[in-house]
Order: sequence, then structure tokens, then C-alpha cells
Amino acid sequence: MIAEVLIPRPVYQAYTYKIPKAYQEIVRSGLRVEVPFGNSQAIGLVSKVTQSDDDSIKLKEISSIFEDINFVDQDQIDMIHWMSNYYMMPLGEVASLFLPKYFQKVKEVYSLAYPIDQLLELIPKRRKVLRQALIRLSLSNKSRLNRDQLQTFGLSKALSRECIKNEWLEPSADYLSCSDNFEALKKKAIFLN
Repeated sequence: MIAEVLIPRPVYQAYTYKIPKAYQEIVRSGLRVEVPFGNSQAIGLVSKVTQSDDDSIKLKEISSIFEDINFVDQDQIDMIHWMSNYYMMPLGEVASLFLPKYFQKVKEVYSLAYPIDQLLELIPKRRKVLRQALIRLSLSNKSRLNRDQLQTFGLSKALSRECIKNEWLEPSADYLSCSDNFEALKKKAIFLN
């Protein structure tokens, strides 16, 4: 199965992704999914799901399901395509108009790509500062740290960039979901009787 995904960026097309077997029963139109987009991950809106038995085409897979909530129905997806054509606007920008803005906040986080013993085999012994920083990070048993948190373990910005470039640290993204934002939104909301 494959899915057409609208990425809320200024792009004029939907992107096609393979649906992993684990998600084939779950993915449907209107669902938000996390997909690889360029060198990073993006949250996209599934606009269409189709059957495809052709495994000869190499497609990237959907990374995960963002939330199991349909934000738009099929009529709204059709409206997104119509508005994009009629107003000659990028499909991704039109799709972003139909999604809550607070869902698009992203922070990049990092975790060790390998167990520490494998990492130490990859890093030259003369790189003592780097090796010590990664050992401290490993001993803390913390994962999904942002760049500021990595600095507390002795990984400067330059060392962090090197670790990411050499794939010793793997990047991922933390997305703020509805439940993460509910309390903050509730404080800002004004309820009228």
C-alpha cells in the first residue's frame, strides 16, 4: 500500500510514501503521519491511500503515525486540491491552512546511534574529550536530548555537529501534540457564557 502525503511546506505536489505493514490497517485519508522529507522528518497529511503490489519502485516509508485523529475529512482534502489549483498556490501551503498551527512546532533531539562500546570502537582513541563526553551521555541513560542539553555532557556545538555528521548521534524530532499543548491553550482561552 502507498499513501500520498501533503507536506505543509511551499511545495506544489503530494509526495508518495510506502506504508509499512505495521501501519497498513491504521493509515487512512486525513491522518497525520511523520515522514522523511529531505534530510529531516516532517509531519504530513495523508490525502489518499491506494493499493500497490509493485515492489520494484523504491519509496521511502512512513516513519510513524503522529496522532490517530483525523483532522480533515475527504471533502476538505478535495477542497485543498481545488484551492491549490484555483488560486495557483502550493499544495503544501494550502494544506497547512487546514491544520492547527500549534501542531507544527518541532524541536530536534538526539540520541546515541549505537551502544557505547560500539561507539568507542568507531572513535579514535586520541579523541579523549569526545569519547569522555559520549561516555558521560551513555552513563546518564538519557536520550532524546536537544543541543543545549548535549552541551551539559561536554559535547560542544562543534562536537555535536561532528557526531551527527559521522552518525554517532541520530537526530529525530519531538512534536508538540494536542495533549502537550492543552494546558497552555486552556490558560490562554477565554470562555464566554
